[in-house]
Formats: sequence, structure tokens, C-alpha cells
Amino acid sequence: MEKPLHVQVAEALGWTNPRCIGNRDSWEATPPPSPIEGKPGYFWGPMGGPVLIQRYDTDWSATGPLIEKYGFGTRRRPSAYVRELEVWQVDWYDHETENVLEMGGPSILVAVCNLILALKAAGKLEMAETVEQ
Repeated sequence: MEKPLHVQVAEALGWTNPRCIGNRDSWEATPPPSPIEGKPGYFWGPMGGPVLIQRYDTDWSATGPLIEKYGFGTRRRPSAYVRELEVWQVDWYDHETENVLEMGGPSILVAVCNLILALKAAGKLEMAETVEQ
């Protein structure tokens, strides 16, 4: 079974050992450790085990902070012909190469997920985090 978009994003962000726990949309995994050394991660469960993976593709409370954390720019690119074909664009400026990496999607959240996966595939996700903080 192919992993849903929110699970792929969680893995790109450092979540490990994802597994489906019911329907296709319910997954749990072990979240990444906290950036504060010696402190449990923000998402750790009561015993430090797996927790439900956030729906990065549909939940603003999960994905909104990532827009700020990575300094992503967002905008809507309307279709000249059909409203349903409007696309949301999310971009990130690469200070190292002075290029802009841009991804789209039917919603801002899906576009952010696509950009996170593209940054991870390009080996730039960690750099995006350190440059924008």
C-alpha cells in the first residue's frame, strides 16, 4: 500500500516506523526527538511511543507552523478558464543557489506538503530550517 501524503511528509520531517492503524487515513509513528536536547519531543505520547500522525494535508494547526518555520511564500494562481483549476503555489528561496523552488497543489496545505517532499528529495529540508530561523 502506498503511504498517504501526510505520512510521507511525516517521514520527511523525521517521524519513524509509520504503520496504518485502521482505515487508510489513520497512521501512527514515532515522532522525531525534540530540538531541545534532553527534552522529549513535542508529540511524544505518555510513554514516548508512537502517536497519531498529524494530517499535514488537511490540518492548518499541523502545517501552518511549517509555513512559518521554513519561510515559505504562498499564493493562488487562478485559472483563466475554470475556477476548479485554480492552483495554490508555495515557494522557498534557496540562499545557497539563489534559486526558488516552487510547488503547487489544489490547496495551500497540499502545496506545502509537496514542497516539503521536494526539499527532502533535494537534500535541502534541513538547510531550509536553519536558514529561515
